[in-house]
Amino acid sequence: MFTQRQVSGNKGKFFSAPHTFFLVVLFAGLALRFAGTPIVSADMKWFLLPWFSQIEPEGFGSLAHQVGNYGLLYQTLIALLTYIPLPAVFLYKFVSVVFDVALAFSAALIARRVTGTGWREKPARMAFLAIMFLPPFVINSGWWGQCDSMYSLAALWALYFLYERRYPATGVALGFAFALKLQTIFIMPLVVTVYVLRRRWPFPELIYAAGVFWGTGGLAYAFGRSLLAPLTIYAGQTGDFPKMVVNAPSFWYFFPDNFALLAKPAVVVCAAILAIGFFAIILKKISIDSWQQYLATSAWMIWTCFLFLPAMHERYSYLLQVVLILLAVAFRGYWPYLAVETAVTCVTYAKFFHLGPGVVAPLVVAELATWATFTSLIVHRAHLNSLIADK
Repeated sequence: MFTQRQVSGNKGKFFSAPHTFFLVVLFAGLALRFAGTPIVSADMKWFLLPWFSQIEPEGFGSLAHQVGNYGLLYQTLIALLTYIPLPAVFLYKFVSVVFDVALAFSAALIARRVTGTGWREKPARMAFLAIMFLPPFVINSGWWGQCDSMYSLAALWALYFLYERRYPATGVALGFAFALKLQTIFIMPLVVTVYVLRRRWPFPELIYAAGVFWGTGGLAYAFGRSLLAPLTIYAGQTGDFPKMVVNAPSFWYFFPDNFALLAKPAVVVCAAILAIGFFAIILKKISIDSWQQYLATSAWMIWTCFLFLPAMHERYSYLLQVVLILLAVAFRGYWPYLAVETAVTCVTYAKFFHLGPGVVAPLVVAELATWATFTSLIVHRAHLNSLIADK
């Protein structure tokens, strides 16, 4: 039996400032998101709602054939939603918002572990606050109805598990991330770099990743879909928008929009820049042994993919912003980079709500300059760390 003093103490602890803070931020963030529920974006009107209408009559039976261009896991989720007697717009947004909350708590938890602090301290609070309140996160799910928080959640945990050498968990997280969205490819340069640096063969985590990736389509296979469907869907996505720039502040904005001519050279340019970073790490010019260096390198590689690959959409910087939040709340000197990326994203998002032209030359210059400054910061700090180590 608890004494009255013990009960009162436990109650006081539960309703202490940290819990109050997270609850207030949570409900305020949810209110901001659901305020945008009535908005039907262009993507919702032309893609998501028609997909829902095609899937609804058959329910899970619709998994026998491809509807839309998302993976089997997302199509399965939409099929599940059709059994809930609520408006499709709300259902889409509700699921994305649930993942927003999971992402916010995950970022707060990882910020705690990175800094060795508690829930009462700034890193966890600021990480949670940023994801619940920064406009790109609010708009992406509650207003636009997009689902970037889903794959970003799995990709974030994959990065965390990889640093902590929890390799089976890394494989599982990667499998879920790839099952949700192809943009998970942005973290693969870092994953490959870490495995080469640690001289580790990626086994059995490759088995776990492949098992989860294909396993999430299990219900679709039961309705007759091919085991190759997860791959053919993503192969088809690469040709959905044959443009060098799709409203993203890309390096290729300043070049003629000739996808047939420039797409492959763009991939080569991106790979060459990433290769420089890869060899700098392998040759020990840059270390990724600390959380700060590891997260900064993660952000740089994701950012490089976003800026230099062809056919990038504005939403593809979503995971970059999550990593920048962790850097900003855990270490000094990263808030300006998050601020610029947030501002640029807001301007590009505004196009879809008829509030601006989208990506323009000054915006691209600001983005590229910020990336270049971030690159310089990583190199400079690596040099300082080397000098300290030599002493």
